[in-house]
Amino acid sequence: MKVAVTEEFQFPPEIVFAAITDIPHHVDWVEGPLELTSLSDGPAQLGTKWTQDTLRVGKRLITLNTCNLYEKNKKFGWHTEKPYPAQVTILLEPGQEITKLTWKVESEAVGIVKMVEPLLTRQTSHMIQHSMNRLKDFIQQPIHSERKRQTKPNGFVALKRKLSMWFEAIQTRVGWRS
Repeated sequence: MKVAVTEEFQFPPEIVFAAITDIPHHVDWVEGPLELTSLSDGPAQLGTKWTQDTLRVGKRLITLNTCNLYEKNKKFGWHTEKPYPAQVTILLEPGQEITKLTWKVESEAVGIVKMVEPLLTRQTSHMIQHSMNRLKDFIQQPIHSERKRQTKPNGFVALKRKLSMWFEAIQTRVGWRS
């Protein structure tokens, strides 16, 4: 499977790079993660590891990721080891007043994954496009641009927030709350 999506951002590469390398906050803008757990201390760099718990093709998947590409303000990427190997690469190209971001995912479909490859390709392309839109919104948040955001040691806080929002929505629908 090969997927590549390109989008223009109205921000300098330094701002975009800071957001995409802020691994604990991927749960705030990447579509799909239910939980993210950092397995390394400090900011992203070569060798940083994390797990991501997500839903793909209706199945819950926990991926183990290792940062293997890091060129400040130009390139960031990681290798996913489980459940199937994949390479994610994010490239930044500065322009006048914009930054062009290209997000690529490459993997070799084997076994049962080969049967659902067309669905995975469409789903991955949609997830990337939606995530890029959410990334733009995330970057525009004043708290992010001022760099006052507190980092989370894992995705528990994001999961708790999502469950709380879900519970509030249920309460409103059944009339417990107006």
